Amino acid sequence: MLNELYVDDLINSTSDTTEALQLSKDMIHILSEAGMNLRRWATNCTALHEAWKRVNVDCRETSEESGVPLKILGIIWDNVNDNLSIDIKHFEKLSKLVKVTRRVILSACGMLFDPIGIMNPFAIRMKILLQTMWESGISWDECVPSDIKATFLEWTNEIEILKQFKTPRLYFSDLNWEAPLLNLHSYTNLDKVIRITSYVLRFTYNCKHGSKRITGNLTVDELFNTEKYWVRCVQQTDFKIEYEEVKQRKSVS
Repeated sequence: MLNELYVDDLINSTSDTTEALQLSKDMIHILSEAGMNLRRWATNCTALHEAWKRVNVDCRETSEESGVPLKILGIIWDNVNDNLSIDIKHFEKLSKLVKVTRRVILSACGMLFDPIGIMNPFAIRMKILLQTMWESGISWDECVPSDIKATFLEWTNEIEILKQFKTPRLYFSDLNWEAPLLNLHSYTNLDKVIRITSYVLRFTYNCKHGSKRITGNLTVDELFNTEKYWVRCVQQTDFKIEYEEVKQRKSVS
């Protein structure tokens, strides 16, 4: 949970409604012990939204119901259609610009809040333009040359197009969540399965945590966690009913 808290926002995802409901209840309980009230929950799943209401979890209306854009870390999230888009209202004042300076261009670049980089192809042009101004030695409040001004104004005129831009929150919407990470029946050597799975899990970890990449030989912890992963997979497959009962904190029959 510590890796999913961003200031006062908590973001998480699961593959099924039951797990999501239990996870949210657990998080509410844990943080309430510290005097913190997790509220205004939002989801893209109608079934989870209704389940929250039944157990009196404080949840938000959908963006469609409220008519107010729902935001995650400053990015607009249409949780009905599960799309992300960029808030461009801060750019409205750029249409009234009379004087274009290096300071103005830097300020305009800072208005485009895009923590996950979905607008990088659009933003990179201004970053290149800033680099050009740095190299030319233009002072902060000096009017920029006509060619730089023309490039900047062309960029600001294209900002309106961003209103129409939407990107799916889920990159791989057709991903088969039921498919196993590895087909256990293809291997006869347990040690080999553990090593291969450990490298796959390390790869997925490194993709998510670029600044904390793990390299080198596999560690004892990695091998141990992989073995636990496979034990859990077998439990979910061969003891599905019992596994769900344990997950829901019920007595195992």
